Amino acid sequence: MIVLGLETATNVCGVALVDDDRVLAEFSTAGRLTHSQRLMPLVEQALGEAGIDRGRLDGIAVSAGPGSFTGLRIGLATAKGLGYALDRPVLAVPTLDALAFNVWAWPGLICPLLDARKDQVYAALYRGSPPTGGRSLRRLGGYWAMDLGALLERLSAFNEAVLFLGDALPRYGPGIAERLGAKAHFVPVSGRFPRAAAVAELGLRRLAAGRRPGAAEARPIYVRQSEAEVKARARARARRAATNDGSR
Repeated sequence: MIVLGLETATNVCGVALVDDDRVLAEFSTAGRLTHSQRLMPLVEQALGEAGIDRGRLDGIAVSAGPGSFTGLRIGLATAKGLGYALDRPVLAVPTLDALAFNVWAWPGLICPLLDARKDQVYAALYRGSPPTGGRSLRRLGGYWAMDLGALLERLSAFNEAVLFLGDALPRYGPGIAERLGAKAHFVPVSGRFPRAAAVAELGLRRLAAGRRPGAAEARPIYVRQSEAEVKARARARARRAATNDGSR
């Protein structure tokens, strides 16, 4: 099976093609162009590099969040468009799962962190497996949006070393190191970001397990409301308050 993976949840835009045991092509870029400008050219570049026609794809996997609201919409819209056009499954892969998969062989706790703005991070906690464990991860709990203090308080209950990675480390890494000391370990910069190949591989595993969701089933994982939703709810509350005051 051949799966196309799309990663647009952060400022890194990535595309990869994987089959059952190889990465056939992978491209990623971070620059001034928007994901909407970069994504489809990268898809065509990856297909061309691998010498694969779109019709040979068995599925499209897409990073579903949490992450940048705009980036997620672009990735999901592209994946759905390809899924509808090719009549192929579209597999929504949680971004934090794909990020943690970068370091699946770490034998202890893994905590991917993405900058959620507003002094918060998106995070989840996983337990990795040794190299003989079959490239597996076990997530411990849900996906969170919280401030660093609340996250570290939650992690302190485990009383063991934690491996951190993700684009939030430049901002929050020093505070983590100060709070956790020798228990905090950090992935080097080159391995901190979500990879489209990881998204594709996790999607391929779902296909192999018999899961074939249609394009309409792919949904983003937001964890918290977008800024537009927050403002819309605030405006709605203001309108209701004005209506109630006027009816008295």
